[in-house]
Amino acid sequence: MFEKIMNQQSMTSEQMKEEFKRRCDIIEWMRKTNVRNYLDVAKLVSGYYKDPDTTIDRVRQDLYG
Repeated sequence: MFEKIMNQQSMTSEQMKEEFKRRCDIIEWMRKTNVRNYLDVAKLVSGYYKDPDTTIDRVRQDLYG
């Protein structure tokens, strides 16, 4: 599955690993902060696609200090 995504998005293996890690961190943050409402999920996903660096920085700051 990763190979297919990498080919479609023209990503290297390292880029794919980093993107996977980012998304895992977002899901972990959602779990820890009890994000359950679909509107909250939609807002987070939208924010990530508009500005992934800012979104992941905030998430990682909350997760890892």
